[in-house]
Amino acid sequence: RHDCIKTCIDWSWEMLTTNEKSALAQCSVFSGGFDIEAAEAILDFEDSHSFVLDILQSLWDKSLLNMEDGPFATRRFRLFEIIAEYASAKLSEPQRIALEHRHAQYYALAGLNWADTAMTRGTLQAWEALTLAQDNLWAARQRLGGVPSKLAIELTIVLEEIFFKRGLASARLEHLKQVL
Repeated sequence: RHDCIKTCIDWSWEMLTTNEKSALAQCSVFSGGFDIEAAEAILDFEDSHSFVLDILQSLWDKSLLNMEDGPFATRRFRLFEIIAEYASAKLSEPQRIALEHRHAQYYALAGLNWADTAMTRGTLQAWEALTLAQDNLWAARQRLGGVPSKLAIELTIVLEEIFFKRGLASARLEHLKQVL
C-alpha cells in the first residue's frame, strides 16, 4: 500500500514545473500550516518573477496542498504529512539549512512583532497570529537545538509569551533552560 502511494506521489512530482517542485519541497519546512506572508518571505525561487500565490494555487489545484480560510479573512496553507515527508527528501542539505534559517528568521521577527502588539495593545488578531504560528515557532526553535544564539533567544522570547498566556509553567522553565 505504501509503495502505491509513493508511486502516485512520484508521478505527481514528475508532472510539476520546476518552480512547483521547488515550492513544494520548501513548503515542507512549515509545521502546522502557514499563510501567504510567510510563504512569500521564506520560499526562494531561481526565477524571481514567480508569484508565490500562483504557485501555491497551482499546487492546491493538483491536490498537493491543502488550503483553508483562516481568521480575519486570511487564507492558510498546509501540506499533507505524507507529501511533506516526500517533498522534504527532495531538498539537498545546503538547501535545507538555508531554508530552515529563513524560516527561523521570519518567525522570530514576525513573532516578536505579534507578541509586542499582543502585549501592548492586546489585539485579538495579534494573539491569533501567535497561536496560528505556534507550531512553526516551536519547530524553528527546536531545529536550532540547545546552542544559544540571537535567533534562538528571539524565538524563546516569543514562545515564552505564548506559554505565559496559556499558563504552561513547566514548558516555560524547560524552554528557558535550553537557551540560557
